[in-house]
Amino acid sequence: APVKQKGAILVRRSFQEAKEGSCSVRDTWDMALSDGLREDAIKLFEEYVQLGKVKFVRALTPSCSATEPLGITFSDGSEHTCGAVMYLRWDSDHGQIVRLVESKAKLTPLDHRGDAVKAKMCGAVFASRLRKYFELHSRIQVEKWYHLVDSQTILGAIQQESYGFQTFFANRIGEIPTSTNIQDWRW
Repeated sequence: APVKQKGAILVRRSFQEAKEGSCSVRDTWDMALSDGLREDAIKLFEEYVQLGKVKFVRALTPSCSATEPLGITFSDGSEHTCGAVMYLRWDSDHGQIVRLVESKAKLTPLDHRGDAVKAKMCGAVFASRLRKYFELHSRIQVEKWYHLVDSQTILGAIQQESYGFQTFFANRIGEIPTSTNIQDWRW
């Protein structure tokens, strides 16, 4: 998801640059990119080449572990994007085994750009939805869940009751306890 988001951010930037010019957006398709945007696009394509070397194990559950895994989500947000990723971690005789399960990310709305706290809250909601989806559609029993955020503000909001918040926060904070245990959230 992060690589896809970088591409989406570049496309958004190209349309914003075109909009700032005197032309209509539909007339800019054949125009050259600005130098900064062109350099960023080249760097992204170079990252794509390197990404082709990454290998994932097809089996989600390892054959050498008899224990139930830990479920771990990480969520974050910025002025441009928000998202979450979910992993499972097993302890085995060969050490710890970690598997990427799924991720979710999206661009922040243009009218909310610059409000990273809202994006971080949306990332936390994505993390709770990933867990809920996994529990509904998987036969794997998880021993314990850990939901990690990088903001004390978001953690504090999750661990409070949802009264006293504006509508945006109240709706999202109210959704999180329906699919997760508040005690599972960490900073």
